[in-house]
Amino acid sequence: MSKQSKFKCKSNAQKYAIRAYYAKKNKAGKPSQDCEEQRERYMKVMREDFPKDFISDDEWDYIEAMASWPKK
Repeated sequence: MSKQSKFKCKSNAQKYAIRAYYAKKNKAGKPSQDCEEQRERYMKVMREDFPKDFISDDEWDYIEAMASWPKK
């Protein structure tokens, strides 16, 4: 018994578009190792080039958390 979908594609182009959408969606959820390596290289270069001006994502998160605390 085959699984039948409720949605019927009107053309092959529509099928390809739907498949491409789900392929892109699944790929976006999983960062690749290359992506992580590129991010690390970027952070390293920024730290070296702009030591006084560069703030990492973790530092920004800390600053935002401290800014949102209730003031007494």
